[in-house]
Amino acid sequence: MSRSPHDHPVFSRFYAALSALGEHTDLAESRSKVLAPASGRLLVVGLGPGHDLDHLPQAVTSVIGVEPSEPMRHLAEHRVAATRARGIDVEVVDAVAEELPLPDRSVDAVLFALVLCSV
Repeated sequence: MSRSPHDHPVFSRFYAALSALGEHTDLAESRSKVLAPASGRLLVVGLGPGHDLDHLPQAVTSVIGVEPSEPMRHLAEHRVAATRARGIDVEVVDAVAEELPLPDRSVDAVLFALVLCSV
């Protein structure tokens, strides 16, 4: 089985550690502020290790997390499970932002956080 060009296990671990540290800075507050107006079905482009899931407002009822990197999807699994346990439906999709596998007007809000440098 060949590895996807988006799979960078070393970078994924480094990014996960760096973003975890960011949760102890103003970045966590920024995530909450940016997500505050979101409601309904939220598309997260570049789910990464899933920190955005920890900051969802109550008005978000479901999440589609697009993440092309298998190591990143693996790192997000526990946050995805915790979000589902809070009653929010989460679907994680192996895709890239340039080719979203969603019909037009199928989400209510979109989050691009710390990902546009690679789209």
